[in-house]
Amino acid sequence: MEASSDLHQEGQPVGRVVIDGSIEAILTQLLELLPISEFTPDLEVVVRDAWRPGRSYGEAFARMMTSLLGSHGLVLLDPLDPRLKASGGAALCESSVART
Repeated sequence: MEASSDLHQEGQPVGRVVIDGSIEAILTQLLELLPISEFTPDLEVVVRDAWRPGRSYGEAFARMMTSLLGSHGLVLLDPLDPRLKASGGAALCESSVART
């Protein structure tokens, strides 16, 4: 099972790829392949809630990780956020100047 090849355009960051309806069959296959345990129902809720059509890969991944680890203080940063790039670049410049 594969995601639609129309989802990703060459040169586009994967984090911006928008998930389409093909994700439903992929999630169903994933859940069928995993061994069944007492955690399976909860895992299915987390995965299906995060990976929905219309969401970007970045958003879906962040939602899933927040569901799994958010209560432990996990902080996620989107490297594609232009505000983060702008502030991170300034911080790196200041850091390198301070070291010289």
